Amino acid sequence: MKAGDEDDAVVIEIENDLDLGCLKVEKTWDNEDFAPDKVIVDVYSDAALTEKVGDITLTADDWEGYLCDLIPGTYYVKEQAVTGYTTSYPNGNSAVVKAGDEDDAVVIEIMNTYIPPDCETAWAANGDVPGSLPYNPGRGGNWATYVQYSYETKTVNIYAGQKYLVGTATLSALDNEMVTITINLDGATFCANGTTNVYVQDYEDAPSGNPSPGRFKWKETVSGTSTSIDVDANNFYGIHLNVQ
Repeated sequence: MKAGDEDDAVVIEIENDLDLGCLKVEKTWDNEDFAPDKVIVDVYSDAALTEKVGDITLTADDWEGYLCDLIPGTYYVKEQAVTGYTTSYPNGNSAVVKAGDEDDAVVIEIMNTYIPPDCETAWAANGDVPGSLPYNPGRGGNWATYVQYSYETKTVNIYAGQKYLVGTATLSALDNEMVTITINLDGATFCANGTTNVYVQDYEDAPSGNPSPGRFKWKETVSGTSTSIDVDANNFYGIHLNVQ
């Protein structure tokens, strides 16, 4: 250092680099037979999905991918539409990214469920009103509904396309820790193309978020207009069908 005033001061520069992080997306399929070669997942920095920061391309090699160099914080994803499939996010479509590399990446799971051509999704509502007990109350998007069970016989309506009555589901009284769910369609039939068309999941607590029927515990491939399925007794049920 030399003698002098501020005008003669020697300068030392200090640079601070912000530690960045990675987001990972992993995809699973309920029936991958009709899946495309790749899908694109858009990544946003806001819950309204207006501030896009990038996208991730997933391919049939492993159906997973990363987006790195992200400022730590909360990010949201939305998969671009996949023809013939519905999209759900089993643990939600957001995650908090922390500083680190791919080994430290936070993971968002995406599930795709195949809907055969000319078929519609249908859900049992909690009673005789469309939309009763939605998985996502007040959030829009997925309109799936579930049923509350009190260990006594209960009959509820099944709706396709959110509001079209297509039949009923009757939950039996408790019998040896099991419940029989009997489905009777009226004006519709189970999709008859050999793919899974009945999905049931039980819950101890009321479910929330987008359901993933492909991960439901009980699944069947049936034909015609009626079927019965025995399931474990619990407090709530998601009953999902593919009908035509």
